[in-house]
Amino acid sequence: MAPLELGILGGLLLAIIGTFLGWAKLSLGSFGGIDAGGISINGWNGDARFQLADWLSLDVPLDAILVVLAAVFGAFMVLAPKLGKAASAIPFGSAIAGGIVVILGVLNYLFVSDLGIAVDVGLGLYLLIVGGGIAIACTFINEQKKV
Repeated sequence: MAPLELGILGGLLLAIIGTFLGWAKLSLGSFGGIDAGGISINGWNGDARFQLADWLSLDVPLDAILVVLAAVFGAFMVLAPKLGKAASAIPFGSAIAGGIVVILGVLNYLFVSDLGIAVDVGLGLYLLIVGGGIAIACTFINEQKKV
């Protein structure tokens, strides 16, 4: 397997890992000079709605589900030909999957940023954006090498 293909898979795996890490952190502040800590919410938390689930008024972790589906699709586009499976020839399929991940990451970043003063963006959203970006870049470079 080529290094760029490993880069695509690594970026998509990074995005999947990002769904399990905090997307939003609620700071409880400090009392008497002692930090009270906070609460971190990841994309799978059923009690919190993120951007797409909020728009559609759904109580399911739709945003995290779509990130994982896009990443699995992108990985399939890389791995299927290697495993002898017939994959439809979608040019730049992994880049499309990475783009979906980046768009979902940015939408949720903006959503969490607008929640309020005590809410910070968590590491998980940064991993979504970076992982999707890595998948996009590696896909474009890989496709250019094929020409």
